[in-house]
Amino acid sequence: MNGRRLAAVAAPLALSPVFLSLPSDTATRRRHTLGRLLTASGACGTVRALARTEGLPDLTGMGAMRRLAVTVACLGVLAGCGGKSPRSYPVPEVARVAADLDRTWEAVHRVLTDRGYELQSEDRAAGVIETAWFANNPAYASNILVTQNEDRYSDCGKPGLGKADHGKYVRLTVSVVPPGSGQTDVVVRAAFHTTRSNLFGATGTVECRSRGRLEEEVLVETKVRALTEKYQQFRRGGR
Repeated sequence: MNGRRLAAVAAPLALSPVFLSLPSDTATRRRHTLGRLLTASGACGTVRALARTEGLPDLTGMGAMRRLAVTVACLGVLAGCGGKSPRSYPVPEVARVAADLDRTWEAVHRVLTDRGYELQSEDRAAGVIETAWFANNPAYASNILVTQNEDRYSDCGKPGLGKADHGKYVRLTVSVVPPGSGQTDVVVRAAFHTTRSNLFGATGTVECRSRGRLEEEVLVETKVRALTEKYQQFRRGGR
């Protein structure tokens, strides 16, 4: 199959609804995609023949294996097009809290639980708290043309043609270490990912880049919470 014929197949496929909108159910999506690709017409015809059948190739004159081979070749060309990697962003470093370890540790707990995070593990001796994965933006959706419900916390880049991203998930790791009496250093690290699917229903996770804003918010809220507790205790006559 020469380059001109491949181009004739690839161009209408790129504009086909198959690549732009697919059912969310995996099995339905697979049947929808393969059915339309293998029963469409015009793979080795002219552009006019392609247009007559919804812009999809006419493979009726070929054997089943050859039709499938042509389809896979076209998908291979198209699948790598249009993807964009997420960019890098600065993230906050250590934040020093003017409160002791106990008060700061409790403040971190309250901030995380108030935000809806489930604490997966914590090691008081090591000063580390880790949350479970949390769907911080389940409404996020992105394909090569459109991104919906983007947020300010992470950047997942752009999926290639024939791929789509759904939902964003985050896990926080917080380190709490006292550098001296009455002070505590806090470090927040956020890991993000999205679920990426392709035309055949296969799914996987793709790492996203933190924009640094979630870490900053957690640090600020931890400082405010710890200092508020310290102030209230001071007003009650404590230390």
